[in-house]
Amino acid sequence: MPLTDREKATALVASGITAFSLLRERGELPPDTTLHGFVLGVVPGELAGLVDAALIDEVFGLVASSHGS
Repeated sequence: MPLTDREKATALVASGITAFSLLRERGELPPDTTLHGFVLGVVPGELAGLVDAALIDEVFGLVASSHGS
């Protein structure tokens, strides 16, 4: 069964959060780069309308809580 656009957007957000974290840890991002801005910037145009701050926060919370357990 193919992924829905919402599922694709969620996967892209999770990948964007991971990339942001790795780049930030390596010092490869400008200091004024925000998580939300970075993730919104890497989501392809056809799915951009499905990604907003609430989805980014929801996925971030899930990822953070799963790594904290």
